[in-house]
Amino acid sequence: MRSDFTYFLAEVIEAGKAKGDIRSDVETSDLAMQLMLNFTATCLLWFADPDAFSLDQRLIQTIECFLNGAGKTG
Repeated sequence: MRSDFTYFLAEVIEAGKAKGDIRSDVETSDLAMQLMLNFTATCLLWFADPDAFSLDQRLIQTIECFLNGAGKTG
């Protein structure tokens, strides 16, 4: 069973695949699970020390890294 959040992520990923913005050679469920795990890990780190970083900024960074990889931007 998927959580509602994972289902939501899968829907967003499917829309991205349909537009050609997200790679299609990896199963949507695998991508949704990876993104959910990244999101959850970021939240757990923040829960442990809320003053360590801005949750909003770190979640944006987490999603950007997921979508664009760890390669150099610019």
